[in-house]
Amino acid sequence: MNTNRQIFSRGFSLITTIYTLMLAVYLILRIVVGDRWWWLAFFNNFAPYYFVPLLIFLPLALIARSRFNIARLLPFAVIFLLWYGPYWLPKSTVVASESESLKIVTFNVLPMNPRIDDVVDWIRQTDADIVLLQELAPESKTQLRAELADLYPYSDDLPDNQLTLSRYEVLTNERIELNLWWVQHSTLNINGQEIAIYNVHLPLPTLTEPRFNVPLDNGLAQLALAYDETWRNAQIRALLERLQAEPLPYIVSGDFNTSDNAVIYSEIAAAMHDSFREAGIGLGASWPADTGEEGLPDFVPALIRIDYVWHSDEIKALSATVGPRLGSDHLPLIVSLGIKAS
Repeated sequence: MNTNRQIFSRGFSLITTIYTLMLAVYLILRIVVGDRWWWLAFFNNFAPYYFVPLLIFLPLALIARSRFNIARLLPFAVIFLLWYGPYWLPKSTVVASESESLKIVTFNVLPMNPRIDDVVDWIRQTDADIVLLQELAPESKTQLRAELADLYPYSDDLPDNQLTLSRYEVLTNERIELNLWWVQHSTLNINGQEIAIYNVHLPLPTLTEPRFNVPLDNGLAQLALAYDETWRNAQIRALLERLQAEPLPYIVSGDFNTSDNAVIYSEIAAAMHDSFREAGIGLGASWPADTGEEGLPDFVPALIRIDYVWHSDEIKALSATVGPRLGSDHLPLIVSLGIKAS
C-alpha cells in the first residue's frame, strides 16, 4: 500500500511539475513576446483553458496534503482568479433615468446557413431595436430584409454580405475602406439623437496557405498552421484611428475575428467599451458553434469570444447575453444599452 502511494505521489508530483513549468513558460512568453510569434499569438486565444487542469490537480494536492504541490499550484490558481474571476462577478448597470434604452443584436449568420427561417423567427423574438448581421448569402439578405420589414422599416442598401436592420430612421449609410478592407457605417436618428453605427466583419487572421503541409483533415489544425494576425490587426488599428475622429456617440458591432484573449484586445478596450465585459457574465464564447467544419464534435461548446458590441463613452451596457445555436459557426450576441440624453 505504501509503495502504491509512493508511486502515485511521485507520478503526481512529476505531472504537476511539468504542468506548472509549461504554464509558467507560457505566461512569461505572453508577457515578454506578446503576439510577435505567430504560434504564440494563436495559443493566446485559448488562454483561460490552460488553467483548467488546476480544477483536478489542486483538489488532489489538497486531499493528499501535499504541501509541495499545493505551493506550486496555488499561485497559478490565484493568477486565474485575478485574471478571469471578475468575469463572473455581478455587474453594475445603473444609468441615468433620462437615458434612451436600445437593444442590439449582432450575428454572423454564415453564407451556407440552412436555418434562415429560424434566424428570422429568433430575431422577431428578441424584440431588438437594431440588428447587425454579417456573412449573408445574397438570397438570405433578401429574405431577412423582406420578412422583417414590418419590424425594421429601415435598412442599409449597401452591396455587400452584411445587413443593418433598424426600427429607427437611417439617415446615412456608406462603406468605409480601412486598409484594403470595408466596414459599414450608418447614422441613425434615435428619438432626435444621432448615433453612429458600425457593422463590422474583420478578416480571418490567416495566411492564404498553411505554413506546413501536414496531412490533417481538421479545420482548426489548418487554421492554426496558417494563423497570422498581421492584416487583421492592421484593420483593427485603422478602425480605431477612424473612431478617434468620430463626432457622434457610436456603437461598433460585429465579428472581429479577434479573441478577447488576443494581445491586441487591450488596444481596442483602451479606445472603447466592451459591452459584454461591462454587463455580461462568464466568458461569453461565441465560436465555434454548431458546425463540424472546425473538426470539433457537436457537443463541444463555443470556445472563444470573437463577436462584440463596443460603444463610446456616452453609452453604457445594461445587459449582454449570448444567443442560441442557429445554424452558423457563430453564436449571436444580444446587448441592451443605455444612451445618455444629449
